[in-house]
Amino acid sequence: MTLSHPYLFTSAHLDAGNILVFSRINELSHEWKNGLNEVVIRYVITGGETYFINKKTFDLRANCSLLVNPAQSHNVTIPYQKIPAQGLCFTINKKMLTDVLVNNSFSENYLLDNPLINDNEEFDFFQGIYGQDNILNQFLLSVSKNIDTDSGVISLPPENLFYTLAHRLLVSQKMIKKQISQINASKCSTRKELYKRVHEARQILDDESDLPLSVSEIALKVGLSEFHFFRIFNQAFGTSPHQYRLTKRLENAKEKLLSKPVSISNLALESGFADVQSFSKAFKKTFGIAPLVFQKKINS
Repeated sequence: MTLSHPYLFTSAHLDAGNILVFSRINELSHEWKNGLNEVVIRYVITGGETYFINKKTFDLRANCSLLVNPAQSHNVTIPYQKIPAQGLCFTINKKMLTDVLVNNSFSENYLLDNPLINDNEEFDFFQGIYGQDNILNQFLLSVSKNIDTDSGVISLPPENLFYTLAHRLLVSQKMIKKQISQINASKCSTRKELYKRVHEARQILDDESDLPLSVSEIALKVGLSEFHFFRIFNQAFGTSPHQYRLTKRLENAKEKLLSKPVSISNLALESGFADVQSFSKAFKKTFGIAPLVFQKKINS
């Protein structure tokens, strides 16, 4: 581990382009005019960071990540805050990604007969914010728990760290490509643009799951008509915006029950339900157990 800045720690370095930097910063404003040579993954542990890419703003909150493609100019702003924002920045090179892709795509016999990796593979990843339920984010959460936030020291071997990261990234992109392919549009460019919009809408639902935004309001935010938004969201994610929001509210309620003592009636109202009965019914339908019974079970 080397100290590269009073609040930036190079926590892991495998080889050229494969670097993990842990940051603990009260305030920051920085621009990468020509971007970086590698794929960049930025993950927020605590606090928040705001990025600007192609005239678009990305507000990155805790437990979410932002993927930036190579050579993509971007800048970050962290307004002054008394409690420092903490985050991770991974850069991962093309050779690593190609190695993992090849080794997960071909048989052992093929790999024995063709040991040299063709690094002509071009990667064009979906650039945007990834939420807490993304397979890549789940790994980044586990990484953040293995870092000493005072020293920046990480307790994971660099080889395991970067190969697992590359694998999770590629699996995540495969899932996204499948979701894009499920959108009913004749042109690939149209499918990608529609996906960007419903992905943004899903992020709004993740960030504001307890707020009474209507489907029409969310559709307006992402530039789609209500019916068009409803249809494309369902095609991409296999569920309606209403059902997605309901599930997120219930998942958040479950997390609150796990983390601290809370009144079921208050939790029902906080989760956007009209009464305890409708909340309990939805909770039991989703998790197979009533919230009161669940609360007693975890506290016993």
